[in-house]
Amino acid sequence: MPFTYNITNGISFGIVTYVVLASASNLSGKSQTRYPIHWWMWVLAVLVLARYIYIGSQG
Repeated sequence: MPFTYNITNGISFGIVTYVVLASASNLSGKSQTRYPIHWWMWVLAVLVLARYIYIGSQG
């Protein structure tokens, strides 16, 4: 996903990055801090990934 002047790409990248990094931090168990991830963030992350996979398969 190239970074462009489109705000949608930045927000999409932020959603996916937050879910991935928060999940990795929660699963590692090294830190006392737990980062709650709302179920809507999981839904949005899956939809964003599906969108970019679908767009990537087009061309």
